[in-house]
Amino acid sequence: MSQGLTRILEQLVSALSERDASRTKMLLEDLRTEDLSFFERLNDFVLKAATSGTIGNAAYDWLKVLWPILPK
Repeated sequence: MSQGLTRILEQLVSALSERDASRTKMLLEDLRTEDLSFFERLNDFVLKAATSGTIGNAAYDWLKVLWPILPK
């Protein structure tokens, strides 16, 4: 994983924890630009995890935060 990608992910976790929607949106766009393949895998994971077992509730909480701000 590149240092740029690691930095973006660390900042994304912080922005999500703070529920900072505008910063989260900006970082998601940066993530998509930095590594489209990783962005798509993350998106797929969140969507699939939201419908499955044990981590479903946690993933659903993330999805509620991310869905309105994901780049369309």
